[in-house]
Amino acid sequence: MIRSRTAALGVLAVAALAACGSRTSLAGMESKMRPTPNATSTAAPTAIALRGTFVKLTGFPCHRSDPYVGGETVTFRGSDGTRTTIVTGSANWLGLPATSEAPLGQCRQVARFTAELPPARRYVVVINDRRLPAVTLDELRAEGLRHTFRLPS
Repeated sequence: MIRSRTAALGVLAVAALAACGSRTSLAGMESKMRPTPNATSTAAPTAIALRGTFVKLTGFPCHRSDPYVGGETVTFRGSDGTRTTIVTGSANWLGLPATSEAPLGQCRQVARFTAELPPARRYVVVINDRRLPAVTLDELRAEGLRHTFRLPS
């Protein structure tokens, strides 16, 4: 009984392999393997890869209670109505010497960012509930798609 069962399984295995190798079987699967012409992609093929930094210079020494640029949510509002939200990287804090405007010293905070933006004529950036001046796509391209946004003190 065991030999007949093994023989039956062998015959089924050979039949299955033969069916996989047949021309009609592959032809039927071929249409499923081709990409469909109406397939949609979630990635924008013309996205703008913008990199840069957010910089804030305070008029006082570095203090952790200050609003800062690291780990902050940033919204890029395109002139075409699109919105892209990112979170900045960690900020580097650099204590600077005193000046006549900042007799106790200053703090310079710098945070890197990367954003994949849909193409628009211009972008308005909002960080820490502050709207920064608009920047145009032409300006960004002229800078090699690397830009520094400076926050007011």
